[in-house]
Amino acid sequence: MSRRFVIAALILCFSFFSVSGCGYTVSSEQKNAGNSSNEISTSDGTSFRGIYASQFRKAYDGTKSDLVKKILKDGGITKAEISEFETTYAQCLASKGLKLTNHLDASSEVHTSMIDNNMSADEANNAREYCDTTTGYDNLMPLYQQISTNPNNISADAFDGKIVDCLKKHNLVDKSMTVKDYKQLMNDDEEYAKLMEKMPDKQQQFHECEVNPMDLQ
Repeated sequence: MSRRFVIAALILCFSFFSVSGCGYTVSSEQKNAGNSSNEISTSDGTSFRGIYASQFRKAYDGTKSDLVKKILKDGGITKAEISEFETTYAQCLASKGLKLTNHLDASSEVHTSMIDNNMSADEANNAREYCDTTTGYDNLMPLYQQISTNPNNISADAFDGKIVDCLKKHNLVDKSMTVKDYKQLMNDDEEYAKLMEKMPDKQQQFHECEVNPMDLQ
């Protein structure tokens, strides 16, 4: 599996390292950028348009959370809406014995701590999975990250190319690295670990290039 979250795999992992937020919010003014005349409707008749219309429909139909449906309904996701969702998400975690220790944003991952030190790792993972599902986190946050870091919805290969460009620009990899080389690196845990060991002070920059390359060009 590629090391990068899609974005969904990245943010749903339980063991995380901290990064600073570097994403931006897709506002109501930005949400129709590249708008298509094609209209996609959900099971309840809500309609979405634009280059992320199908993703919005999938997230909307896939969640049972009224709050997440309300957030998605207008085809955009704002920072204020994520803040509102964060309150609900944190409350769910707390009810299961976990404390949310960072703010949700478009580029960093979830950090939690155990309220009860006697909680096992399996119990903590189960609590995260429960809250990720019941609050609609699984439907909302991967989409929020995707539209924030890839507003033009470019292909996965093109996005990987942007990552490589960013890594080269910040002198994090050899200038000869290709997209193929990057993909091989992401699928080789041993080589990836060796690279990270060589740059203890630059791991955050490397990660930021992976999740938000176009904002760092």
